Amino acid sequence: MVVKIGEVKAKLDKKLKDKPTQQRDYLDSLLALPEVQKDEDLKKEIEKLRTPTVIKGDPADQYELTYDSFQETLEPMYYWLLDFMRDLGYKVDKTADYFAASEASGFYSEMGMKRTNLEKRAIELLAIINGVIKSIINLVYDMREFDLRFKHYDDLKSKDAAISNNGDLSLKTVWLTDVDMKKGAAAINALVQNLNFVLLRDAFVALPISYSEDLIKLKKEMEKKVDGMDITDITKRILKPRIAEYIDWRAFSEKELRKRYDVEKSYLRAQVQALKLYTRWARPYLIATQRLIPAEYKELSYKEAAAELATAFDVMHIYIELMGRKEIKDATKQRISVENDENKVYVALELRFAFRSTGGAIAQGHYTPRGKVIIKFMSYVLTKKQLDELDKKKDDEVLNFIDNITKETLDTMSDDLKKYLEGKEEKKKEKKAEFEIPIITPAINIGRSLAGITKKIKLMPAGPKKEAWKVALLKAAAMEKAKGDKSDIWKVYELYKKAHRMTTW
Repeated sequence: MVVKIGEVKAKLDKKLKDKPTQQRDYLDSLLALPEVQKDEDLKKEIEKLRTPTVIKGDPADQYELTYDSFQETLEPMYYWLLDFMRDLGYKVDKTADYFAASEASGFYSEMGMKRTNLEKRAIELLAIINGVIKSIINLVYDMREFDLRFKHYDDLKSKDAAISNNGDLSLKTVWLTDVDMKKGAAAINALVQNLNFVLLRDAFVALPISYSEDLIKLKKEMEKKVDGMDITDITKRILKPRIAEYIDWRAFSEKELRKRYDVEKSYLRAQVQALKLYTRWARPYLIATQRLIPAEYKELSYKEAAAELATAFDVMHIYIELMGRKEIKDATKQRISVENDENKVYVALELRFAFRSTGGAIAQGHYTPRGKVIIKFMSYVLTKKQLDELDKKKDDEVLNFIDNITKETLDTMSDDLKKYLEGKEEKKKEKKAEFEIPIITPAINIGRSLAGITKKIKLMPAGPKKEAWKVALLKAAAMEKAKGDKSDIWKVYELYKKAHRMTTW
Protein backbone atom coordinates (compact mmCIF):
# COMPACT_ATOMS: atom_id res chain seq x y z
CA MET A 1 0.00 0.00 0.00
CA VAL A 2 1.43 3.36 -1.09
CA VAL A 3 0.41 6.19 1.25
CA LYS A 4 0.20 9.64 -0.35
CA ILE A 5 -0.29 12.59 1.97
CA GLY A 6 -2.43 14.41 -0.61
CA GLU A 7 -4.91 11.54 -0.78
CA VAL A 8 -4.99 11.31 3.03
CA LYS A 9 -5.86 15.02 3.34
CA ALA A 10 -8.53 14.71 0.64
CA LYS A 11 -10.20 11.80 2.47
CA LEU A 12 -10.17 13.70 5.78
CA ASP A 13 -11.70 16.81 4.15
CA LYS A 14 -14.41 15.01 2.15
CA LYS A 15 -15.39 11.53 3.31
CA LEU A 16 -14.53 11.92 7.00
CA LYS A 17 -15.33 15.60 7.46
CA ASP A 18 -16.92 16.38 10.87
CA LYS A 19 -16.19 12.81 12.04
CA PRO A 20 -13.26 13.20 14.47
CA THR A 21 -13.34 9.64 15.84
CA GLN A 22 -13.26 8.11 12.35
CA GLN A 23 -10.45 10.49 11.36
CA ARG A 24 -8.47 9.43 14.42
CA ASP A 25 -8.95 5.71 13.71
CA TYR A 26 -8.02 6.22 10.05
CA LEU A 27 -4.80 8.08 10.89
CA ASP A 28 -3.93 5.50 13.58
CA SER A 29 -4.25 2.72 11.00
CA LEU A 30 -1.92 4.61 8.64
CA LEU A 31 0.68 5.20 11.34
CA ALA A 32 0.71 1.47 12.10
CA LEU A 33 1.71 0.57 8.52
CA PRO A 34 5.35 -0.67 8.16
CA GLU A 35 6.05 1.61 5.18
CA VAL A 36 4.93 4.65 7.20
CA GLN A 37 7.04 3.61 10.20
CA LYS A 38 10.11 3.47 7.95
CA ASP A 39 9.47 6.87 6.34
CA GLU A 40 10.05 9.49 9.06
CA ASP A 41 9.00 12.44 6.87
CA LEU A 42 5.68 10.81 5.95
CA LYS A 43 5.11 9.83 9.58
CA LYS A 44 5.59 13.45 10.70
CA GLU A 45 3.19 14.71 8.02
CA ILE A 46 0.50 12.27 9.17
CA GLU A 47 1.06 13.17 12.83
CA LYS A 48 0.53 16.85 11.97
CA LEU A 49 -2.98 15.94 10.76
CA ARG A 50 -3.80 14.63 14.23
CA THR A 51 -5.12 17.93 15.55
CA PRO A 52 -6.45 18.16 19.14
CA THR A 53 -10.02 17.78 17.79
CA VAL A 54 -9.05 14.58 15.94
CA ILE A 55 -7.19 13.15 18.93
CA LYS A 56 -10.18 13.70 21.25
CA GLY A 57 -12.66 12.24 18.76
CA ASP A 58 -16.42 12.64 19.12
CA PRO A 59 -17.61 13.67 22.61
CA ALA A 60 -19.34 11.00 24.67
CA ASP A 61 -21.86 13.61 25.84
CA GLN A 62 -22.29 17.37 25.56
CA TYR A 63 -24.45 20.21 26.84
CA GLU A 64 -24.58 23.92 26.25
CA LEU A 65 -25.49 26.82 28.50
CA THR A 66 -26.03 30.39 27.32
CA TYR A 67 -26.20 33.12 29.93
CA ASP A 68 -26.68 36.77 29.02
CA SER A 69 -26.45 39.29 31.85
CA PHE A 70 -24.58 42.57 32.00
CA GLN A 71 -24.72 42.34 35.80
CA GLU A 72 -22.53 39.20 35.91
CA THR A 73 -18.82 38.83 35.21
CA LEU A 74 -16.95 35.82 33.85
CA GLU A 75 -14.70 35.23 36.86
CA PRO A 76 -17.32 33.79 39.30
CA MET A 77 -18.62 31.36 36.63
CA TYR A 78 -15.12 30.28 35.67
CA TYR A 79 -13.84 29.66 39.20
CA TRP A 80 -17.06 27.96 40.39
CA LEU A 81 -16.77 25.37 37.59
CA LEU A 82 -13.00 25.01 38.02
CA ASP A 83 -13.28 24.32 41.74
CA PHE A 84 -16.26 21.98 41.34
CA MET A 85 -14.41 19.81 38.79
CA ARG A 86 -11.52 19.56 41.21
CA ASP A 87 -13.90 18.60 44.00
CA LEU A 88 -15.09 15.71 41.82
CA GLY A 89 -11.52 14.40 41.74
CA TYR A 90 -10.45 15.71 38.34
CA LYS A 91 -7.02 17.13 37.58
CA VAL A 92 -7.84 20.31 35.65
CA ASP A 93 -5.64 22.13 33.12
CA LYS A 94 -6.25 25.21 31.03
CA THR A 95 -5.83 24.15 27.39
CA ALA A 96 -6.74 27.38 25.56
CA ASP A 97 -6.89 31.05 26.49
CA TYR A 98 -7.09 33.96 24.05
CA PHE A 99 -9.04 37.14 23.42
CA ALA A 100 -9.94 39.65 20.75
CA ALA A 101 -11.09 43.22 21.19
CA SER A 102 -12.42 46.01 19.00
CA GLU A 103 -9.61 48.31 17.91
CA ALA A 104 -11.11 51.47 19.45
CA SER A 105 -11.76 49.89 22.85
CA GLY A 106 -9.83 50.88 25.95
CA PHE A 107 -8.99 47.23 26.61
CA TYR A 108 -7.25 46.93 23.21
CA SER A 109 -5.16 50.06 23.88
CA GLU A 110 -4.23 48.97 27.38
CA MET A 111 -3.13 45.52 26.22
CA GLY A 112 -1.14 47.11 23.39
CA MET A 113 0.88 49.25 25.81
CA LYS A 114 1.57 46.32 28.11
CA ARG A 115 2.64 44.16 25.17
CA THR A 116 5.00 46.87 23.88
CA ASN A 117 6.85 47.00 27.23
CA LEU A 118 7.20 43.23 27.26
CA GLU A 119 8.41 43.18 23.65
CA LYS A 120 11.21 45.65 24.42
CA ARG A 121 12.59 43.48 27.22
CA ALA A 122 12.18 40.31 25.13
CA ILE A 123 14.09 41.87 22.21
CA GLU A 124 16.95 42.86 24.54
CA LEU A 125 17.23 39.30 25.85
CA LEU A 126 17.00 37.81 22.35
CA ALA A 127 19.90 40.02 21.24
CA ILE A 128 21.98 38.67 24.14
CA ILE A 129 20.93 35.10 23.29
CA ASN A 130 22.00 35.54 19.66
CA GLY A 131 25.41 36.81 20.82
CA VAL A 132 25.87 33.80 23.11
CA ILE A 133 24.86 31.40 20.31
CA LYS A 134 27.48 32.92 17.98
CA SER A 135 30.07 32.57 20.73
CA ILE A 136 29.17 28.89 21.25
CA ILE A 137 29.40 28.18 17.52
CA ASN A 138 32.86 29.80 17.33
CA LEU A 139 34.04 27.90 20.41
CA VAL A 140 32.86 24.57 19.01
CA TYR A 141 34.74 25.19 15.76
CA ASP A 142 37.84 26.14 17.77
CA MET A 143 37.58 22.90 19.74
CA ARG A 144 37.39 20.93 16.51
CA GLU A 145 40.55 22.65 15.29
CA PHE A 146 42.24 21.75 18.56
CA ASP A 147 41.21 18.11 18.12
CA LEU A 148 42.77 18.02 14.65
CA ARG A 149 46.02 19.52 15.95
CA PHE A 150 46.13 17.20 18.97
CA LYS A 151 45.80 14.23 16.66
CA HIS A 152 49.10 15.25 15.04
CA TYR A 153 50.78 15.38 18.46
CA ASP A 154 49.27 12.03 19.47
CA ASP A 155 50.43 10.46 16.19
CA LEU A 156 53.92 11.83 16.77
CA LYS A 157 54.12 9.97 20.11
CA SER A 158 52.99 6.68 18.55
CA LYS A 159 55.31 3.68 18.77
CA ASP A 160 54.49 2.88 15.14
CA ALA A 161 57.24 4.56 13.08
CA ALA A 162 54.94 5.22 10.09
CA ILE A 163 52.26 6.91 12.22
CA SER A 164 54.87 8.91 14.14
CA ASN A 165 56.43 10.10 10.86
CA ASN A 166 53.00 11.19 9.54
CA GLY A 167 52.40 13.21 12.68
CA ASP A 168 55.81 14.85 12.32
CA LEU A 169 55.16 15.75 8.67
CA SER A 170 51.79 17.30 9.57
CA LEU A 171 53.35 19.44 12.29
CA LYS A 172 56.15 20.51 9.96
CA THR A 173 53.56 21.75 7.48
CA VAL A 174 51.87 23.78 10.24
CA TRP A 175 55.20 25.21 11.37
CA LEU A 176 56.24 26.18 7.83
CA THR A 177 52.97 27.95 7.02
CA ASP A 178 52.02 29.48 10.38
CA VAL A 179 55.31 30.06 12.22
CA ASP A 180 58.27 30.18 9.87
CA MET A 181 56.46 32.29 7.26
CA LYS A 182 56.39 35.19 9.75
CA LYS A 183 60.14 35.63 9.14
CA GLY A 184 59.35 37.07 5.74
CA ALA A 185 62.30 36.87 3.33
CA ALA A 186 64.23 34.69 5.82
CA ALA A 187 61.52 32.00 5.85
CA ILE A 188 62.37 28.59 4.37
CA ASN A 189 59.75 28.86 1.61
CA ALA A 190 60.99 32.37 0.71
CA LEU A 191 64.62 31.20 0.60
CA VAL A 192 63.67 28.37 -1.74
CA GLN A 193 61.74 30.66 -4.09
CA ASN A 194 63.93 33.78 -4.03
CA LEU A 195 67.51 32.61 -3.36
CA ASN A 196 67.41 29.16 -4.99
CA PHE A 197 67.99 27.11 -1.82
CA VAL A 198 66.27 24.31 -3.71
CA LEU A 199 67.09 21.47 -1.30
CA LEU A 200 66.42 23.39 1.93
CA ARG A 201 62.69 22.67 2.22
CA ASP A 202 63.05 19.11 0.90
CA ALA A 203 65.78 18.37 3.43
CA PHE A 204 63.70 19.84 6.30
CA VAL A 205 60.63 17.82 5.37
CA ALA A 206 62.46 14.59 4.54
CA LEU A 207 64.45 14.46 7.79
CA PRO A 208 62.32 12.44 10.31
CA ILE A 209 62.28 14.06 13.76
CA SER A 210 60.93 11.60 16.30
CA TYR A 211 59.36 12.49 19.65
CA SER A 212 61.56 12.79 22.74
CA GLU A 213 61.13 14.51 26.08
CA ASP A 214 64.86 15.26 26.20
CA LEU A 215 65.00 18.19 23.76
CA ILE A 216 68.74 18.82 24.10
CA LYS A 217 69.59 15.23 23.24
CA LEU A 218 67.13 15.29 20.32
CA LYS A 219 68.68 18.48 18.89
CA LYS A 220 72.19 16.95 19.00
CA GLU A 221 70.94 13.84 17.20
CA MET A 222 69.36 15.99 14.50
CA GLU A 223 72.58 17.98 14.05
CA LYS A 224 74.50 14.77 13.41
CA LYS A 225 71.86 13.63 10.89
CA VAL A 226 72.02 16.99 9.11
CA ASP A 227 75.82 16.70 8.92
CA GLY A 228 75.40 13.31 7.24
CA MET A 229 73.00 14.63 4.58
CA ASP A 230 74.14 15.15 0.98
CA ILE A 231 73.52 18.90 0.80
CA THR A 232 75.71 22.02 0.64
CA ASP A 233 77.33 23.43 3.77
CA ILE A 234 75.42 26.72 3.58
CA THR A 235 72.16 24.75 3.42
CA LYS A 236 73.25 22.79 6.50
CA ARG A 237 74.04 26.00 8.39
CA ILE A 238 70.54 27.31 7.69
CA LEU A 239 68.82 23.99 8.36
CA LYS A 240 70.30 23.24 11.81
CA PRO A 241 68.89 26.26 13.69
CA ARG A 242 65.56 25.87 11.92
CA ILE A 243 65.26 22.28 13.09
CA ALA A 244 66.14 23.37 16.65
CA GLU A 245 63.44 26.07 16.45
CA TYR A 246 60.94 23.51 15.17
CA ILE A 247 61.70 21.08 18.03
CA ASP A 248 61.25 23.84 20.65
CA TRP A 249 58.04 25.05 19.00
CA ARG A 250 56.65 21.53 18.82
CA ALA A 251 57.10 20.93 22.55
CA PHE A 252 56.02 24.42 23.64
CA SER A 253 52.99 24.66 21.33
CA GLU A 254 51.51 21.37 22.55
CA LYS A 255 51.63 22.46 26.18
CA GLU A 256 50.15 25.86 25.41
CA LEU A 257 47.44 24.45 23.15
CA ARG A 258 46.34 21.95 25.80
CA LYS A 259 46.14 24.76 28.39
CA ARG A 260 44.11 26.89 26.00
CA TYR A 261 41.93 23.87 25.20
CA ASP A 262 41.02 23.48 28.88
CA VAL A 263 40.33 27.20 29.20
CA GLU A 264 38.06 27.24 26.14
CA LYS A 265 36.28 24.08 27.31
CA SER A 266 35.48 25.82 30.61
CA TYR A 267 34.36 28.92 28.73
CA LEU A 268 32.16 26.78 26.43
CA ARG A 269 30.52 25.19 29.45
CA ALA A 270 29.89 28.65 30.92
CA GLN A 271 28.43 29.91 27.64
CA VAL A 272 26.04 26.94 27.35
CA GLN A 273 24.85 27.54 30.91
CA ALA A 274 24.46 31.24 30.14
CA LEU A 275 22.40 30.39 27.04
CA LYS A 276 20.06 28.25 29.10
CA LEU A 277 19.82 30.97 31.73
CA TYR A 278 19.04 33.78 29.25
CA THR A 279 16.52 31.54 27.49
CA ARG A 280 14.81 30.89 30.83
CA TRP A 281 14.75 34.63 31.49
CA ALA A 282 13.32 35.38 28.05
CA ARG A 283 10.66 32.66 28.17
CA PRO A 284 8.12 34.44 30.45
CA TYR A 285 8.38 37.66 28.43
CA LEU A 286 7.88 35.83 25.13
CA ILE A 287 4.96 33.77 26.46
CA ALA A 288 3.29 36.85 27.95
CA THR A 289 3.81 38.81 24.73
CA GLN A 290 2.31 35.98 22.69
CA ARG A 291 -0.72 35.77 24.99
CA LEU A 292 -1.35 39.50 24.78
CA ILE A 293 -1.58 39.39 20.98
CA PRO A 294 -5.30 39.50 20.03
CA ALA A 295 -6.61 36.41 18.26
CA GLU A 296 -7.57 36.46 14.58
CA TYR A 297 -11.26 36.33 13.67
CA LYS A 298 -10.96 32.70 12.53
CA GLU A 299 -9.79 31.71 16.03
CA LEU A 300 -12.75 33.24 17.83
CA SER A 301 -15.26 31.19 19.71
CA TYR A 302 -18.06 31.16 17.16
CA LYS A 303 -18.66 32.33 13.58
CA GLU A 304 -20.74 35.39 14.47
CA ALA A 305 -18.01 36.79 16.72
CA ALA A 306 -16.35 38.82 13.95
CA ALA A 307 -19.61 40.66 13.27
CA GLU A 308 -19.97 41.52 16.95
CA LEU A 309 -16.53 43.15 17.17
CA ALA A 310 -17.54 46.51 15.72
CA THR A 311 -14.47 48.76 15.56
CA ALA A 312 -16.02 51.74 17.36
CA PHE A 313 -17.64 49.66 20.15
CA ASP A 314 -16.00 48.99 23.50
CA VAL A 315 -16.34 45.22 23.20
CA MET A 316 -14.14 42.16 23.42
CA HIS A 317 -14.30 38.37 23.17
CA ILE A 318 -12.66 35.94 25.58
CA TYR A 319 -12.25 32.24 24.84
CA ILE A 320 -11.04 29.75 27.49
CA GLU A 321 -10.91 25.96 27.56
CA LEU A 322 -10.58 23.80 30.66
CA MET A 323 -9.93 20.07 30.57
CA GLY A 324 -10.16 17.80 33.60
CA ARG A 325 -9.02 14.19 33.64
CA LYS A 326 -9.62 11.31 36.04
CA GLU A 327 -8.31 7.76 35.68
CA ILE A 328 -10.79 4.87 35.69
CA LYS A 329 -9.40 1.85 37.57
CA ASP A 330 -12.54 -0.16 38.39
CA ALA A 331 -14.78 -2.10 36.02
CA THR A 332 -17.38 -4.84 36.62
CA LYS A 333 -16.98 -4.20 40.38
CA GLN A 334 -13.31 -5.17 40.35
CA ARG A 335 -10.02 -3.30 40.07
CA ILE A 336 -8.32 -3.73 36.70
CA SER A 337 -4.70 -2.84 36.01
CA VAL A 338 -3.28 -2.64 32.50
CA GLU A 339 0.32 -3.61 31.78
CA ASN A 340 1.11 -0.67 29.51
CA ASP A 341 0.75 2.81 31.05
CA GLU A 342 -0.25 4.22 27.65
CA ASN A 343 -3.42 2.08 27.78
CA LYS A 344 -4.70 3.60 31.02
CA VAL A 345 -8.25 4.91 30.51
CA TYR A 346 -9.46 8.35 31.60
CA VAL A 347 -12.68 10.30 31.65
CA ALA A 348 -11.96 13.81 30.34
CA LEU A 349 -14.32 16.72 30.95
CA GLU A 350 -13.89 19.77 28.73
CA LEU A 351 -15.49 23.17 29.36
CA ARG A 352 -15.38 25.86 26.67
CA PHE A 353 -16.14 29.45 27.66
CA ALA A 354 -17.01 31.92 24.89
CA PHE A 355 -17.55 35.31 26.48
CA ARG A 356 -18.70 38.52 24.79
CA SER A 357 -18.35 41.52 26.99
CA THR A 358 -18.14 45.25 27.22
CA GLY A 359 -14.98 46.37 28.95
CA GLY A 360 -16.21 48.15 32.03
CA ALA A 361 -13.11 49.54 33.72
CA ILE A 362 -13.14 49.81 37.51
CA ALA A 363 -9.71 51.40 37.68
CA GLN A 364 -7.08 52.20 35.11
CA GLY A 365 -5.52 49.01 33.78
CA HIS A 366 -8.14 46.70 35.29
CA TYR A 367 -11.27 45.64 33.39
CA THR A 368 -14.22 43.57 34.55
CA PRO A 369 -15.83 41.77 31.59
CA ARG A 370 -19.65 41.74 31.69
CA GLY A 371 -22.01 40.34 29.11
CA LYS A 372 -22.96 37.10 27.39
CA VAL A 373 -21.28 33.75 27.95
CA ILE A 374 -21.76 30.48 26.08
CA ILE A 375 -20.44 27.48 28.02
CA LYS A 376 -20.10 24.10 26.32
CA PHE A 377 -19.86 21.05 28.58
CA MET A 378 -18.25 18.06 26.82
CA SER A 379 -16.98 14.69 27.98
CA TYR A 380 -14.60 12.20 26.37
CA VAL A 381 -13.16 8.75 27.01
CA LEU A 382 -9.43 8.85 26.26
CA THR A 383 -6.32 6.78 26.90
CA LYS A 384 -3.19 8.13 28.57
CA LYS A 385 -1.40 8.03 25.21
CA GLN A 386 -4.03 10.29 23.66
CA LEU A 387 -3.96 12.70 26.62
CA ASP A 388 -0.16 12.87 26.46
CA GLU A 389 -0.41 13.64 22.76
CA LEU A 390 -2.89 16.44 23.51
CA ASP A 391 -0.50 17.88 26.11
CA LYS A 392 2.36 17.74 23.63
CA LYS A 393 0.30 19.52 20.97
CA LYS A 394 -0.55 22.26 23.49
CA ASP A 395 3.09 22.64 24.58
CA ASP A 396 4.25 22.72 20.96
CA GLU A 397 1.82 25.52 20.11
CA VAL A 398 2.82 27.64 23.10
CA LEU A 399 6.54 27.02 23.36
CA ASN A 400 7.82 26.11 19.88
CA PHE A 401 8.41 29.71 18.94
CA ILE A 402 10.56 30.08 22.09
CA ASP A 403 12.43 26.79 22.28
CA ASN A 404 13.38 26.82 18.60
CA ILE A 405 15.52 29.88 19.30
CA THR A 406 18.04 27.69 21.12
CA LYS A 407 16.83 24.10 20.69
CA GLU A 408 17.76 23.70 17.03
CA THR A 409 21.19 25.23 17.62
CA LEU A 410 21.94 22.98 20.59
CA ASP A 411 20.51 19.90 18.83
CA THR A 412 22.74 20.51 15.79
CA MET A 413 25.82 20.69 18.00
CA SER A 414 24.64 18.11 20.55
CA ASP A 415 27.34 15.54 19.74
CA ASP A 416 30.11 18.13 20.00
CA LEU A 417 28.70 19.59 23.22
CA LYS A 418 28.43 16.15 24.83
CA LYS A 419 31.99 15.39 23.78
CA TYR A 420 33.48 18.61 25.14
CA LEU A 421 31.25 19.16 28.18
CA GLU A 422 30.84 15.62 29.47
CA GLY A 423 34.28 14.20 28.77
CA LYS A 424 35.63 14.66 32.31
CA GLU A 425 32.50 13.21 33.92
CA GLU A 426 32.75 10.06 31.78
CA LYS A 427 36.37 9.58 32.81
CA LYS A 428 35.43 9.95 36.50
CA LYS A 429 32.69 7.37 36.09
CA GLU A 430 35.09 4.96 34.40
CA LYS A 431 37.65 5.34 37.20
CA LYS A 432 34.96 4.84 39.81
CA ALA A 433 33.76 1.69 38.06
CA GLU A 434 37.29 0.22 38.12
CA PHE A 435 37.42 0.30 41.94
CA GLU A 436 35.82 -2.98 43.01
CA ILE A 437 36.05 -5.13 46.13
CA PRO A 438 37.08 -8.64 44.89
CA ILE A 439 34.61 -10.67 46.98
CA ILE A 440 31.64 -8.31 47.39
CA THR A 441 31.41 -7.10 43.79
CA PRO A 442 30.64 -10.52 42.19
CA ALA A 443 27.99 -11.15 44.86
CA ILE A 444 26.36 -7.79 44.10
CA ASN A 445 26.41 -8.52 40.37
CA ILE A 446 24.77 -11.92 40.90
CA GLY A 447 22.09 -10.29 43.07
CA ARG A 448 21.42 -7.66 40.42
CA SER A 449 21.10 -10.34 37.74
CA LEU A 450 18.58 -12.31 39.80
CA ALA A 451 16.65 -9.12 40.57
CA GLY A 452 16.54 -8.26 36.87
CA ILE A 453 15.23 -11.74 35.96
CA THR A 454 12.57 -11.53 38.71
CA LYS A 455 11.51 -8.09 37.51
CA LYS A 456 11.18 -9.31 33.92
CA ILE A 457 9.05 -12.25 35.07
CA LYS A 458 6.75 -9.91 37.04
CA LEU A 459 6.44 -7.45 34.15
CA MET A 460 6.01 -10.10 31.47
CA PRO A 461 2.92 -9.11 29.42
CA ALA A 462 -0.12 -11.35 29.65
CA GLY A 463 -0.68 -11.09 25.91
CA PRO A 464 -2.15 -8.47 23.59
CA LYS A 465 -5.64 -10.01 23.61
CA LYS A 466 -5.94 -9.91 27.39
CA GLU A 467 -4.63 -6.34 27.46
CA ALA A 468 -7.17 -5.27 24.82
CA TRP A 469 -9.93 -6.94 26.82
CA LYS A 470 -8.93 -5.00 29.98
CA VAL A 471 -8.85 -1.72 28.06
CA ALA A 472 -12.29 -2.43 26.60
CA LEU A 473 -13.72 -3.08 30.09
CA LEU A 474 -12.22 0.13 31.42
CA LYS A 475 -13.54 2.13 28.47
CA ALA A 476 -17.04 0.75 29.08
CA ALA A 477 -16.80 1.78 32.74
CA ALA A 478 -15.47 5.20 31.71
CA MET A 479 -18.38 5.69 29.32
CA GLU A 480 -20.80 5.33 32.24
CA LYS A 481 -18.96 8.19 33.95
CA ALA A 482 -18.91 10.27 30.78
CA LYS A 483 -22.43 9.87 29.36
CA GLY A 484 -25.99 10.06 30.64
CA ASP A 485 -27.84 11.58 33.58
CA LYS A 486 -25.50 9.87 36.06
CA SER A 487 -22.32 11.08 34.41
CA ASP A 488 -19.92 13.61 35.89
CA ILE A 489 -20.45 16.04 33.02
CA TRP A 490 -24.17 16.05 33.77
CA LYS A 491 -23.45 16.74 37.44
CA VAL A 492 -21.28 19.72 36.55
CA TYR A 493 -23.89 21.09 34.14
CA GLU A 494 -26.99 20.46 36.27
CA LEU A 495 -25.56 21.43 39.66
CA TYR A 496 -24.14 24.67 38.26
CA LYS A 497 -27.64 25.65 37.07
CA LYS A 498 -29.19 24.69 40.41
CA ALA A 499 -26.56 26.60 42.38
CA HIS A 500 -27.29 29.71 40.31
CA ARG A 501 -31.09 29.29 40.44
CA MET A 502 -31.51 28.55 36.75
CA THR A 503 -34.30 26.45 35.25
CA THR A 504 -33.60 22.71 35.56
CA TRP A 505 -35.48 19.58 34.55
